Amino acid sequence: MPSPFQIGQSYRNREGQYTVILIDGTRMQVRYKDGHTSELDIASQARIWERIQEEDEFGAEDLDVDFTDGESGNSSRKTDEISVFVAEVLRTIAQPWPADITDQLCLRIQSNKKWLSYYEN
Repeated sequence: MPSPFQIGQSYRNREGQYTVILIDGTRMQVRYKDGHTSELDIASQARIWERIQEEDEFGAEDLDVDFTDGESGNSSRKTDEISVFVAEVLRTIAQPWPADITDQLCLRIQSNKKWLSYYEN
């Protein structure tokens, strides 16, 4: 199956906008707007990119849910960031998902330093 990505083209994931600089089999090298590079799994990024496009098409980027406590003034992340994050974690759990999928999701986040850091910030 050919890659849905093209070298030199820009896409987005929950870390932000990136440009594809190299495609090698099932992996691709990308450069984010801030200049840092990363090696990503093409299949995972394709699902994320597809989801972002669907959300853009239906205006999900305009849905900014505010979970402030009224005192601290800290707003939540936009729902599209959260859904991409949860989808990334869910992809690590075999389907069909168990009845305790929420617990499993939380356990996965707790056991992964990168995800836990993202969740806590």
